[in-house]
Amino acid sequence: MKKLIDLLISSPEFVADIQKRFPLSMNAAEKLINSNPDKPIKELLTLYRLRQKAIKRIPQAGKLVFTEKGVMQSSSSILGQYHAKLFKSYQSIADLCCGCGIDLIHLTENKERVFAVDLDEEALLSAEYNCRILGINNVKFLRIKAELFSDNVDAVFADPDRRPDTKRRNSPESLSPPLSALLKLHQSFSNMAIKLSPIMDYQALSLPAPATLQFVSEDGTLKEILLCLGGLATPNILRIAIQLPSELSFAETKEKVSVEEIKQYLYEPDSSIIRAGLVQDLGAELKCTLIDSHLALLSSESMIENPWVKGFRVKEIMPYNKKQLQHYLTANNIGDLVIKPRGFPEETEDFKKKLKLKGKNKALMFILRMGEKHRIVFCEPE
Repeated sequence: MKKLIDLLISSPEFVADIQKRFPLSMNAAEKLINSNPDKPIKELLTLYRLRQKAIKRIPQAGKLVFTEKGVMQSSSSILGQYHAKLFKSYQSIADLCCGCGIDLIHLTENKERVFAVDLDEEALLSAEYNCRILGINNVKFLRIKAELFSDNVDAVFADPDRRPDTKRRNSPESLSPPLSALLKLHQSFSNMAIKLSPIMDYQALSLPAPATLQFVSEDGTLKEILLCLGGLATPNILRIAIQLPSELSFAETKEKVSVEEIKQYLYEPDSSIIRAGLVQDLGAELKCTLIDSHLALLSSESMIENPWVKGFRVKEIMPYNKKQLQHYLTANNIGDLVIKPRGFPEETEDFKKKLKLKGKNKALMFILRMGEKHRIVFCEPE
């Protein structure tokens, strides 16, 4: 990594010329490597590939340096900006397990002192270069274990490694550092936010008070569970859904709704609502009902426009029967079918291949496990 960064700094015109021609053919790449034996060309070409991979999530990626793991685990720019807003009122902060520094870049804004901590040398070199290229100069970089950080700061952001051995880990103690070590650090730093896997079993966590679990989605996809402690917690709220880029929030209300038959409209809540276990809370606010106690789907007789749900008008409800299903598809000239399964055992694409889809019409179909049986619900396509 050091040789690559030295090349980026010392030979900007050479680097820019290669980037304009990227991607190169195998022959062109081999020729470039052989003609520049003193330069880390392979690493440079890998960097260009990583930049292309990151550019949709991180608009500045074309200027930045990444490691393979850094691209996989880094926040998007939208998520980084959201994290920075949470820490807006603190003048000195530490970014523990900073990785390549995407969160760090945003967290540094209007701060008196910032510490960037990571044990991975390549990640720390990347973060340092990325701050330098963007003109950020208020960061002190420390290559130490996150749990050993001891400088005096107002607040701490931590993003523990979820792939310490290249495989994704979701249990609290398989993170690096483990969650228990970070919670111990919380004894010294009361204001903390710890980024956790979106599929972690949060209900099994034993958390200090005050604490809030933020379930953060971006463009409908759940990205993280953010454990907020101390002054970063929302008073008296354990679970809250956050929707990006709008930054809408929906907190638990503990209200319940009844389970009733499917009505004229069916609603899919945002992934953050589902993961936070707030489907009933949202249903109560929208005056909807559940269609099954085990399904995260709401229903109502009237169309509801709300950013927390995606609505579908129900056209047909039938029991799951392959013959009846095929007859419906043929009779309605359906050749383009979107399938949304809930508790259906077959892979969607495998099941779709078994159907005879011929025609010009589109359709959207839910296959729902309700009790011991499956039901099919056809809705207006999106």
